[in-house]
Amino acid sequence: MRVVLLSSNRGRWSAKGQKHTTENGVEAWVYAFEGDYIGYDEVTPKDIQQYDLVIANTNHIGINYLPKILSLAEARPKSVKWVSLIEGSATDYLKPMPFIRRVLDASDFVNVINRHTLSFFQALTSTPCEYIGIPYPIDTIIKLRVPIEKRLRRAFICPMLSKRWNDYLVAKNLGVEFYGYERRISRKLSTIKETWLLHRSLNANKYFEFVQSVYADDALTIRREVGIAQYLTDNASALLWINLDDRFTWGRYVLDAAALHVPIITTRCTGHAEDLFPHTTLEHEFQIKEAIELGKRLLSDEAFYKMVAEVPEEKLEQFRSDTLKEKLLSQIC
Repeated sequence: MRVVLLSSNRGRWSAKGQKHTTENGVEAWVYAFEGDYIGYDEVTPKDIQQYDLVIANTNHIGINYLPKILSLAEARPKSVKWVSLIEGSATDYLKPMPFIRRVLDASDFVNVINRHTLSFFQALTSTPCEYIGIPYPIDTIIKLRVPIEKRLRRAFICPMLSKRWNDYLVAKNLGVEFYGYERRISRKLSTIKETWLLHRSLNANKYFEFVQSVYADDALTIRREVGIAQYLTDNASALLWINLDDRFTWGRYVLDAAALHVPIITTRCTGHAEDLFPHTTLEHEFQIKEAIELGKRLLSDEAFYKMVAEVPEEKLEQFRSDTLKEKLLSQIC
């Protein structure tokens, strides 16, 4: 089967012959099928004709591309199956948007990535919708695990520090080192227009400087954003992760923590957190006091820490690439 993923990142590339990767984002679908990737800026109707299955990412960054996505979906040959992938936070879709319903209605299937949001999307479109998600490279990432006794007594704040600071409010009260990341703004000439429209700045350190100014905490270590492979390697040695997520999304931090056997304090809105970390999943993102209590227990109770950290392997199986690949194909074939 010839498969292509369409998304907002520029470029064209192929994953043929490449199965061992740490990619845990939507591009994981490319690796699952050993297929191709084409950015929205480059894709043409002629491209679409070359494939049996198109997986089209509909995240908020791609909203500006919805008219083009709709045109491609409606003009595709009848032999081409079209799957819309609901990426990002489902709350982004609560606000009425031009074209989104038409895009979903033009699809053969809608892949919903958060179990709590399924009935919303089923009501929004006449196209079949199911909760499937994104393939996860379990076998590659579990190799990066660090033994508990070799981990550093520090807490990793999962989201970019400029996104929210409830996680920081927990970390700074745990009595251990704590750190997080912040992104740099690209200054590539080839994308300078898009960069300006997205960030309203060409200062590479805009967000880094913002975080330093707002947090004003010398105890907080602010690291530069790194690629996925480096991020996993660096944070496998942290003693615990904090992710008080407010988004109804796929929750990659939760999956990463589970694969690495690192306890994570998170929220139920991520969907699978309750399955993987039932003892450290909170109801919502404002439970700072409860999160601090959980963090202190993890740091002081070795038996509790080990129980939380060692997520049973069978619980991870449902996210394996081959499993989700077959699950998707069963919906469209």
